[in-house]
Formats: sequence, structure tokens, C-alpha cells
Amino acid sequence: MAYQDLAQKLESLQAQKKAIRDKADAEIAAVKKGLAEKQAALRANERRLRAKTLKTQKQQDDHAKILIGVAMRTATMAENLHADNWQDKYRDPAPEPLSEEQRRRAQIQRAIRLNQNEGLEPTPRLLALADRYIKGEIDLDEYTQTIHGW
Repeated sequence: MAYQDLAQKLESLQAQKKAIRDKADAEIAAVKKGLAEKQAALRANERRLRAKTLKTQKQQDDHAKILIGVAMRTATMAENLHADNWQDKYRDPAPEPLSEEQRRRAQIQRAIRLNQNEGLEPTPRLLALADRYIKGEIDLDEYTQTIHGW
């Protein structure tokens, strides 16, 4: 009889062990499933944020291009108007004229300051193009076309 009791207890313990193992496996599977779902949601959020960041950066770049183009045109028009119409009437004795490179540098600096007032910083690519314009390697039309072509 003791042998039968021990055999029944052994079977009972083995059944409990199997139940505990099955329950643990089920819990592990549930945790893995939850983790996979959270990872998928995280990846989806990362993709959405990356797309939003790229869109925002593109909008800022486009805004900067427009502002720089407008500032360059406005500066050129203002310089021409000032030089053509008002130089003799309203200027103090004529200051030393700026070289072409100094004039272009002043235009670029003005345009960059206008962008910075809007919270936009020029990109290295834009600064490299501006440097080519300042050095006279390209003219204002090429500069503007290149910016709008980006």
C-alpha cells in the first residue's frame, strides 16, 4: 500500500510539475508576444518620427532657400536703387566703394541673419554654395537656381 501511495504521489507531483511548466511556458509566450507588439509599435513610432523630422527639415530648408533668395534679390535691388537714385542727393561724402567680393559677402551675411531671425541656420551645403557666390565662381542667377533646384 505504501508503494501505491508513493506511486500516486509521484504521479501527482509530476502532474503538478507539468502544470507549472505549462503555465510558465504560457506566461513566457505571453510576455514574448507583448514584447514583440511593443517593439513593433516602437519601430512604427520611430518611422513616423523620422518621416516627420525629415518633413520638418525639408520645410525649414525650403523656407531658408526662399528667404535667402528673397534677401539676395532685395539686397541687390536696394543697392542698385540706392546707387542709381540717391547717391548724389543723400549720401555723405562717398565712402570707399566695396569690392565685388565685399558686396557679395555683405549680401550673404544679410540673408543669413534674416534666416537666423526666423530660427533657421544655414546648412554646410548652403554655406559652400554661398562661398562660391562670394568668390565670384557663380553669379546670383546660378546661385538662386541651384538653391531652388535642391
